[in-house]
Amino acid sequence: MDRMNASLSWEDVRLHQGTNPSSSVCIAPSKAAAVVQEMAIGDAEVDVECRVIERFGEPEGLGPPAGRITALQYCLADITLLAAGTQSGGVFVFKDGVRYPPLLGHSGSVMDLEWSDNTQILITASLDKTVRLWWLEHAGEKAARCIRVIAEPAVPLCVRTTPSNNNIFLVGTVACLLKFYNVSTGKVVKRHKVPQATGYLTWSNSGKMVYLADAGGRVTACEYDYLSHSLKRRSQVVLDREGESAVTSLCLLASGGRSLLLANVMHSAVYLLNAACPMTVLRRLPVPQQTTILRSQFCHFPTPSFATGSEDGSLWLVQDPEQRPASQLQALKLQGHQGAVLNVAVNKNGCIASGDEMGCVMIWECTTKAAPNVKAAPAGEAAGAGDDARSGTSL
Repeated sequence: MDRMNASLSWEDVRLHQGTNPSSSVCIAPSKAAAVVQEMAIGDAEVDVECRVIERFGEPEGLGPPAGRITALQYCLADITLLAAGTQSGGVFVFKDGVRYPPLLGHSGSVMDLEWSDNTQILITASLDKTVRLWWLEHAGEKAARCIRVIAEPAVPLCVRTTPSNNNIFLVGTVACLLKFYNVSTGKVVKRHKVPQATGYLTWSNSGKMVYLADAGGRVTACEYDYLSHSLKRRSQVVLDREGESAVTSLCLLASGGRSLLLANVMHSAVYLLNAACPMTVLRRLPVPQQTTILRSQFCHFPTPSFATGSEDGSLWLVQDPEQRPASQLQALKLQGHQGAVLNVAVNKNGCIASGDEMGCVMIWECTTKAAPNVKAAPAGEAAGAGDDARSGTSL
């Protein structure tokens, strides 16, 4: 797979599919193969334990070979609902351990997807230059139907509904445009030209601020007026001074009176930002990310933590990255995938979904525990599977 660099645009298929997409279906590993490898730095104690409770992979049927998992999201209104977009264009919906019939219609990789508040509408953006709205009756238990297809002149990279009005959604395209759409009519109600393509975006809980991640390594905070759909830039932070590394993921966490942003940067690391304007960088945490788009999510543990994909085939779970000294940062490396972990999604029950380049989705149940002392390992070195490893169990 080619390395992303300045000569590659967001529109290039290599960003999401690679130059030689695998045509093979996923062969899910046995449940006994799922291992949690503990990595301790300094004298930190591991106080979270995780186990695999569900695994979905393509040899189990229901639809064509999916290819890599390119988008993954839990529904906020129903935390048992999970949607996964794939390289082939298929969209899969899971609920309570059941995979429902796939949503077929896209002819290109699904770049992003978004649930509506009522759990019955799913919005998907694809490399085939369309945005589709799907109606899911009874939360996917019956065959879903596409109720609207919106053709875009350029590839839509990301899509999010506005918290202040669920009938409005925002799309970022490779043509450096942000477009506000009306769900009911499918018409554009406002468009904005931006300096760089917005590859990912997230809203504040109030819906008054939107954070944009672009292909030039920048995160921009904009104030949003829900009446006029106008955007006004309030702050910007540059995470890649060379402008060659795209920000591939953004996640916002409002906790303890302050707001934090989590940002994945291609060829670099995961950054923890103070989301208050002016935005500032708090921490830089190296994570293997060289040739693929990876995404991260904050987790709902007693202390702010986050889960991120990585190219080493592990799901990384980093605890309390803001408060702990660098010498005491701790992480779990959740192993079981057979390829790079590209996407993660987290619900409020403490479950983490992870999707990989082989088309597998794994659901992890994570709970806090009273941890015994963990023997310190040298900085940057993980404990071996034979030293401090646990087998992931399943229901």
